[in-house]
Amino acid sequence: MRIDFIRPFIIVMLIIAIFSASCKHQHNLENTIRKGDFDASVIESGELKAVNSNAIVVPNIDWKYASQLKLTFILDHGTKVKIGDMIAEIDKSSLMKTLLDFQNKYEMEQTNLDKIMIQQSSQEQNLKSEILALEASYNMSKLQVEKFKFETDKKQKVKSLEFEKASLSLLKVKNQYKANLITAEKTRHIQKIKVNQLKNTIDDIKRNLDLLIIRSQFNGILQLSVNRETQQLIKIGDRVWPGLCVASVPNLSKMKVMAQINETDINRIKVNQPVIVRLQAYTNVPFDATLTKIWPICYKKDNLSNVNVFDFEVLVGKPDILLKPGMSVSCEVFYAKLKKVFFIENQCIIQKGTDHYIVLEKGKEYRKINTGPRNNKFTVIYGDVKEGDKAIPVNKILTTIN
Repeated sequence: MRIDFIRPFIIVMLIIAIFSASCKHQHNLENTIRKGDFDASVIESGELKAVNSNAIVVPNIDWKYASQLKLTFILDHGTKVKIGDMIAEIDKSSLMKTLLDFQNKYEMEQTNLDKIMIQQSSQEQNLKSEILALEASYNMSKLQVEKFKFETDKKQKVKSLEFEKASLSLLKVKNQYKANLITAEKTRHIQKIKVNQLKNTIDDIKRNLDLLIIRSQFNGILQLSVNRETQQLIKIGDRVWPGLCVASVPNLSKMKVMAQINETDINRIKVNQPVIVRLQAYTNVPFDATLTKIWPICYKKDNLSNVNVFDFEVLVGKPDILLKPGMSVSCEVFYAKLKKVFFIENQCIIQKGTDHYIVLEKGKEYRKINTGPRNNKFTVIYGDVKEGDKAIPVNKILTTIN
């Protein structure tokens, strides 16, 4: 039993000893000239973006109502949103005034329609009553004609004239009734068109009013757009227009970096090269990535610079909670593998003008060197150097080069 206990204990102690020796060896190599294989890289800064970003745009508000659109509310940059959440609101005052004006016009025209209907109904009833009275007079005159056909010619003539007069009066009123029906129908039709047009306009204004509240159609983190006029993030009071992208909700499942590289280094990078991405906020956390695209157009870095640059794109391998759109990053693009070269930590190299030096720990000797490719931590060196020589980091050198 005792042997069974001792054997695992010895194994554990051996592992700890080996690990400690390894750490000590690594520590001893720090700031030491080394010789071996070297991964050369070029390091450029860039900005983290989502591969896919869902745009939040000002809806297609009718231009009749969109002459002066201003934001009266917008969520803060970086707010977490869900589908249906209100992102922004556009000033409603102008459109509300227009709506009120048209509602008043609608009520007035609807009242006019009601009056027309009542007046036409009254006129129709009056004409019907008049027709009934004239029909009775007509029938009475007709009977009188029959009754007086054996009377004198003079009396028959009188009754015949009375009958003709009753016939003409009845025909006149009937024609008037028919004409009135046609006129009334056209009047009603015209007035109903006015009312319907106003109602459609009101409905259209209400539809556009609903569009003045911009809601999220996606879940995620809100990223406000930059106002082209002010070159700042969009804010309350800014002028907007239909189709303008006021914000976006990036899809954080796939992230990329947009970066620039000096034209003198463009020959070093190629598509599919491995890249290490480091956030400026978390420099000790590397993310594996791949160079996916190089833009073919070269342009000035800025208006005051003579430096020409190319854009390139890097795709981050896996999503991570630390990766947020808009964060500043560095991209270390590995472009070559060198065999059996001397290299040392970047912190040990002193530059004076175009010359480079290291200060050897032994004798505090300044040694002039030539530098070659570098990476995030080391630089290849050439000259009178020897593997194993230890150098002093720049921040610990007390003397200066004459």
